[in-house]
Amino acid sequence: MAILRSQVFGRSLIGIYLAANNSYVLYPPTLLNPLLKKFKNVFEEPFHPITINSSNLVGVYTASNKYGIIVPYIIKEEEQQKLEEFLKRQKQQEEMMKKFSEEMKEDLEVPGSDFQKKLYEKRKRNSTVETFKDFKRKG
Repeated sequence: MAILRSQVFGRSLIGIYLAANNSYVLYPPTLLNPLLKKFKNVFEEPFHPITINSSNLVGVYTASNKYGIIVPYIIKEEEQQKLEEFLKRQKQQEEMMKKFSEEMKEDLEVPGSDFQKKLYEKRKRNSTVETFKDFKRKG
């Protein structure tokens, strides 16, 4: 786990400006790119720029987890729409990744699947090459 010491807008109160959970990170769109890159190196989750009532205090105005987010009634209509679109895309991506993972797991578990056959053939070829190299060294 990485620890990054930083400031946002010249202040040490990071949680006032950022909101992070295990699914995404929300940040003010005025955050400087070099700082945003540093944060992206720490978090693997997708980042989304947002303001709440045109304010950069994203961490103050939101509470979230992987199931949802609570925002104050002062959020502007267009801000809420952008947030809803982002969360919808995020959920779709998570569902696609889950489906992909399940399909890969099935391919690995099904005996005689095309994937297993290809993997077996590749391993067989690699082991033959290694055996031939070992044979040449001995000879």
